[in-house]
Amino acid sequence: MTLKEAQQKVDDWIKKYGVRYFSELSNMAILTEEVGELARIMVRKYGDQSFKKGEEDAGLGDEMADVLWVLICLANQTGVDLEEAFEKNMEKKTNRDKNRHHQNKKLTDKKKNTMEIILENFPVPEEFKQLETIISEIKQDSAKEKNNIDVLKLIFNCIDLTSLNTTDSADSIRTFTEKVNTFATDHPDMPEVAAVCVFPVFAPVIKSTLKREKVNKAVVSAGFPSSQTFTDVKKLETQRALEFGVDEVDIVLSVGEFLEGNYDFVYEEVSAIKEVMGDVHLKVILETGALNKPEEIWMASHLSMEAGADFIKTSTGKQHPAATPEAFYVMAKAAKAFYEKTGKRTGLKAAGGISTTEDVLVYYEIVKKVLGEEWLNNSLFRIGASRLANNLLSDILSLEKGNKQELKYF
Repeated sequence: MTLKEAQQKVDDWIKKYGVRYFSELSNMAILTEEVGELARIMVRKYGDQSFKKGEEDAGLGDEMADVLWVLICLANQTGVDLEEAFEKNMEKKTNRDKNRHHQNKKLTDKKKNTMEIILENFPVPEEFKQLETIISEIKQDSAKEKNNIDVLKLIFNCIDLTSLNTTDSADSIRTFTEKVNTFATDHPDMPEVAAVCVFPVFAPVIKSTLKREKVNKAVVSAGFPSSQTFTDVKKLETQRALEFGVDEVDIVLSVGEFLEGNYDFVYEEVSAIKEVMGDVHLKVILETGALNKPEEIWMASHLSMEAGADFIKTSTGKQHPAATPEAFYVMAKAAKAFYEKTGKRTGLKAAGGISTTEDVLVYYEIVKKVLGEEWLNNSLFRIGASRLANNLLSDILSLEKGNKQELKYF
């Protein structure tokens, strides 16, 4: 349908069904009203307002048609040929603006996304090309600490004692937590673990069972371990856990969206969850086994920190590979760069597949070399583990007693 045909169709309808046109002034007022209705839908659909109950099905196209209808009525009433006027208007715009918009830097300069801004502030270090050599040297140095009881006890104090099994139940988590309660009595010369970490449904269990003031209550949340659910669900799951007094929440970055380049979405989602949490510590799991390049780990680290992460964490333990020294080194360098630029210290957590003293000493050495002694405490360094606690405890007691000890306390 052409504009001329549309004008004729409206005129025919008015004569057949409308009796006569409203006055020009009345139609001008109606046009203003219809534009207001269109604006209301636009601001709810594309702006920051939400739809009121019952408004969700409001038709954008229908409102635009209402605006066009009244405009055509006014054209018919005032003798304006819209088709002719539109063609002349297009010609005027072309003559006036054919070069102006192309020369407007506000239009031609592409708006930078979150990641482009991050990489401007935190370019990827060249040293990552030498990761294999760097980690090899760190492993050699870490081996020198295997008989250092003070270092091993410090690491034990940085463990998030974890139970994230399909077979977990309220009773099994209660038993698991009771062992943490009795540990200080049974091993008075040992430090306690940093936290217990469970599924969010067990937040009320650890709240009622855990009696050790220096041991934090932590849960995984936000669709752990895949993060494949709605942002609203992630926020609600986190909020429910917070209602039971948890101190820390571990969530997983939306890795699929990150790999697709949807950085703004990932940033906004982490920010939204952190906003729900307030001062409660947020640990963001990067799932580094799914990130194939050091550059991706660097980018994910900075994206998470910019969005409000208090800790960045390697893995869920459900993805292969899980934690690797190479990935953890990149994260440590990212945390250092972020601190030097912003003054904010971000904690590091290695998790997934770390089960022996030899394994964990490598991660300890990375923190020591990259970030220094300030980070070597459970406020800024964590190890997510289940088997490691027993193995590390056995090695410490073996060194103290001078003979081989094998304990399965937890």
